[in-house]
Amino acid sequence: MRDLKNNSTVVSILPALSRAAAAYEDIVDTYGEGRKILAILDIGGVAQGGTLDVVFTESDTEGGVYTALNTVAQKIAAGTTEVDLTPTKRFVKATATVAVAAVDFAVIAVVYNERYIPSNVSLI
Repeated sequence: MRDLKNNSTVVSILPALSRAAAAYEDIVDTYGEGRKILAILDIGGVAQGGTLDVVFTESDTEGGVYTALNTVAQKIAAGTTEVDLTPTKRFVKATATVAVAAVDFAVIAVVYNERYIPSNVSLI
């Protein structure tokens, strides 16, 4: 089938928790080429002075050297941020750094197959 449900996987990279000042990370395996990731950063609450930075990196192997893919910097308030990632390597790591004070947040990924839709095709 060619619908989103059958061509995507939802992965909780960093589950919703209140986290103190520190760095937190987890890895997503995209299982091959042609995959994209819609990363969703959901911030519930930020203590006075708290900040959150999330860096997405990629590598050919899980324990290998990771290179930069995208960065979401200095989030200081509740809200949702979506980041569309196009990795060229199999593994994608999200590293979230909380500074100064606690931040309640989650990072969720929707890993999906990219599909080209010609401009002359009607989707309705």
